[in-house]
Amino acid sequence: MKIPRISNLNRLFQTVRPLRWKQIFYRLNYRLRFWAKPKQIKETNIGPDLLSDYAALRELKVPLKTLFKRETILKGQFEFIHLKEHVGFPPNWDFPSPCKLWRYQLNYFEWLYCLDYIEARKCVLSWIENYHYDRNRDGWEAYPTSLRIMSWSAYFVATHRSELSNDPSFSSILSQSIETQTTWLERNLEYHLMANHLLENAAALLMTGSLFNGNSARRWKETGSKILKQEIQEQILPDGMHFERSPMYHLRMLNVLREAKMSLKSNEGHYLKPVLSSMEKALDLVRHPDEDIALLNDSNLGVYPLPLSCDKSFSPVPGPWQLPNAGYYGYRGSNGEYIIFDAGPIGPDYNPGHSHGDMFSYEVTWNHHRMVVDTGNFDYETGLMRFHCRSTKAHNTVQVNEEDQCDFWGTFRVGKRIQPEDVKYAEKENGFHLEATHSGYRRFPERAVHRRLVNFHTGNPLRIQDWIQAEKPVNAVSRIHFHPDCKCLDMTARQLVIRNANVDCTIEWDRESSARLEDSFYCPEFNTKLPNKVLALTQIGTDLRIHYSLRFTKG
Repeated sequence: MKIPRISNLNRLFQTVRPLRWKQIFYRLNYRLRFWAKPKQIKETNIGPDLLSDYAALRELKVPLKTLFKRETILKGQFEFIHLKEHVGFPPNWDFPSPCKLWRYQLNYFEWLYCLDYIEARKCVLSWIENYHYDRNRDGWEAYPTSLRIMSWSAYFVATHRSELSNDPSFSSILSQSIETQTTWLERNLEYHLMANHLLENAAALLMTGSLFNGNSARRWKETGSKILKQEIQEQILPDGMHFERSPMYHLRMLNVLREAKMSLKSNEGHYLKPVLSSMEKALDLVRHPDEDIALLNDSNLGVYPLPLSCDKSFSPVPGPWQLPNAGYYGYRGSNGEYIIFDAGPIGPDYNPGHSHGDMFSYEVTWNHHRMVVDTGNFDYETGLMRFHCRSTKAHNTVQVNEEDQCDFWGTFRVGKRIQPEDVKYAEKENGFHLEATHSGYRRFPERAVHRRLVNFHTGNPLRIQDWIQAEKPVNAVSRIHFHPDCKCLDMTARQLVIRNANVDCTIEWDRESSARLEDSFYCPEFNTKLPNKVLALTQIGTDLRIHYSLRFTKG
């Protein structure tokens, strides 16, 4: 498999063309300034707000304790995204992990919540003393800086305010460092990326400005609040879904906005209440019966904990459902049945970095067992696994001539994008009908167009019909990826039976399609690669119809 790279001017043009002028300006500006060194604050101009009560914010942070193990961290062993490294305690902040996301997570400091005050204090002092600014240090990029100052502020001011109030020397050092970092962040907001990065930047300014007192803190709060209000209007769709259309990042943004609201006084965060309510409803719709998220676009399990309130309130209403602005449609049964289809845009046109070639793909859970799955995402490093997980081949949709629906290249780049066309959705009493078209393959000489029609009604099979029309003959493959726990029981020329625990799934297809089983991987969590099977249905021609059905029964 060859990894696409920026090899021609057309790819560069298609990648840059949808960007906003503000992104281009700030990207050039940052490159010219080389991320100017932050001004070190020598006198503390801010102080922690130790008079307010942040009980709700403290409770919100409780789930973070479950993600990390205090005993192993104290032994100097840190584990992020399923990669364990022995870096000492306090850690070697310049540990040369080959994985940038691992280095990022070390600098997020979200692992502080499993430590006591003295242990956390020791780590923060070590970072301040040893991790001075260097533009080549990942931890000083704006994104990890945002998460770090939120972690420090919430941990010490909200969670351990009594200890901090009795520790004036450390309180002064902490305040100086947070002021230095936040002032630097304020001057280096990620307008070159926008999307979830800018929302995190704004939330960091707002939270730090709310949990500290002083002129600088008031300015951060005003700036963060202004940006946050602007970005919420754009990034949170009318149906409540985050506009990058990744359930994982939606969950992250929900947590971030909840933190922002709980940092504010009761009369200041009223505008966030309806936003959070709609986001929680959207989150429930993209959760399987096992209560975890669907793996659409860049999504992984176990990265962000579900808010405690979401855990307590997960009681979705059975029946068909839709998130029309996000382009997600499906059905939920009362006995552990769940179907989700993606017929939406790949993401915001000016930043589709977390998008996959999954248009018209879907996932199915039956009797509480995941049966048809999305491949998920293995990592964020440029390489074969990153390219594969983003590719159309890794999803439950149609691939034409071994090409992708969009021109994915690099780690987060997309050249030519696509949009769904003629999307029609109709709810039925016990099912739904969905049909849509995309022209992603028209950029190739064969100029193929793919249309998918989906029908489901309780008691009947899930029926999927694909039409591929092209000006020249094409090789079209419609794939179905099965959960690793699914075992293939029997396969004939037109039928396959698989079983997962006590659930059987019988897949039947048309006479014109040739069928084969392929080996692939399921990546539900970062750096996790589980072997699974894929049914590939193939036809060759100019006017193709690939039809199949999935019937689920108790084995």
